[in-house]
Amino acid sequence: MKPSRLIVVVFFSIIVIFISLTGKVFVNADAELSAAESFLAKGDTESALSHFDRALRWRLPGSGFQERSAQGIWDIATLYEAEQKMDRALAAYRILRAGFYSTRSLGTHGEDWIERCNLKIASLMFPSTNETSALDKEEILKRLRQEKPPSSIGSFAVELGFWGWVSSVFVFLFRSVSREGKIVARGLASYAALFLAFYGTWLWGLFNV
Repeated sequence: MKPSRLIVVVFFSIIVIFISLTGKVFVNADAELSAAESFLAKGDTESALSHFDRALRWRLPGSGFQERSAQGIWDIATLYEAEQKMDRALAAYRILRAGFYSTRSLGTHGEDWIERCNLKIASLMFPSTNETSALDKEEILKRLRQEKPPSSIGSFAVELGFWGWVSSVFVFLFRSVSREGKIVARGLASYAALFLAFYGTWLWGLFNV
């Protein structure tokens, strides 16, 4: 296969993978949101909360799924407060806060939601208005607001490693597999080393982001 043709094939293969992954995120997020809203309509707040949490973690920029999921969790949390179920309310606010942190990459999204959760969590943990409680609340808020940004190196490693090992697989398929389906031994070790290097980089990034 000519190098120019190989580049075109790899390029379009990567586009297909990207579209497939985007479609998977869209379909899963939409399904989780639909399930959450269905359970909420039936009054099953615990199941609704679980599905809103899952939908929140399927982040797709521009889709609006995260905003709808966050609002759903917030509404359930405030409902628990109104019903004086403070432990459940506190847990719901923590779920909402953790959901945004779980989807961060090179930056943290939903900072306004996180701050609203910080205030609610501190208030629910120390509801008293006495001086000692106020000091404890300020200390909790200080800890909650401590910014722990994701590792830029880890995030970059995830992106580089993922697209690297995917590309290396396609290069191997089109360069080391003949039209008859036989593997061409020449260069096989190089492709294997390239795949392992990128795959290892991807895994390292996932654990260090």
